[in-house]
Amino acid sequence: MKDRKTLIVLSGLLMLAFLFVSPLKTHAAGLSQLLMRGDTGSDVQKVQADLKTLGYNLQADGIFGPITEKRVMAFQGDQGITVDGIVGPQTQHALDVALGRPDARAASAAQVSRGGDVVQTPDGPMSFRGEIDVRATAYDASWQSNGDWGAVAAWKGLPLRPGMIAVDPRIIPLGSKVFVTGYHNPNLPAGGFVGIATDTGSAIKGNRIDIFMDTSTWQTMNFGIQDVQVYILN
Repeated sequence: MKDRKTLIVLSGLLMLAFLFVSPLKTHAAGLSQLLMRGDTGSDVQKVQADLKTLGYNLQADGIFGPITEKRVMAFQGDQGITVDGIVGPQTQHALDVALGRPDARAASAAQVSRGGDVVQTPDGPMSFRGEIDVRATAYDASWQSNGDWGAVAAWKGLPLRPGMIAVDPRIIPLGSKVFVTGYHNPNLPAGGFVGIATDTGSAIKGNRIDIFMDTSTWQTMNFGIQDVQVYILN
């Protein structure tokens, strides 16, 4: 659930259970390595060191603060890629190329094609680079369910439509094409659906997703809490 008031009465134990997440099973390097302002650690320090090597003035202290964000944005602008101050797969690839490192994305794609990582979807077989077991809830466009956002997604204000899911961007990058399956609900496509990660939510942390349903609030409530699988498609 996103910023909705409680629609389903949950015990304290169930709320705590949301904090427990299953391990991410990756099939490509750096799948969930999305770094942004506020992050800390060795991954941030490595990006800072790379930028410093490329001539961007900053200290490699492992803290993704406003200066690091500005340097990332400057690098993105110089490379002609999306300027958002977030280090995702596109920015990491640009860093690798600028520093003359092997193209990890090409290697990963080759590995997927050789390994035959393909999932059957309602749209036919699709290759994927990651599979995640997540706990899912559902939301709709009502105020009770989506608060002041109403009929639009929190990310970029896109109109809500079937196939959209809310995610934790640190686990599933925003904009990812996904295949969601393993749920049981008569108001969603049988066997799963191909959608896109276009929304976020204050309660969506870790291996959690919220599935948009174009139904009544009561039907949304009936989805409850389910364990499902999400495939990150190529």
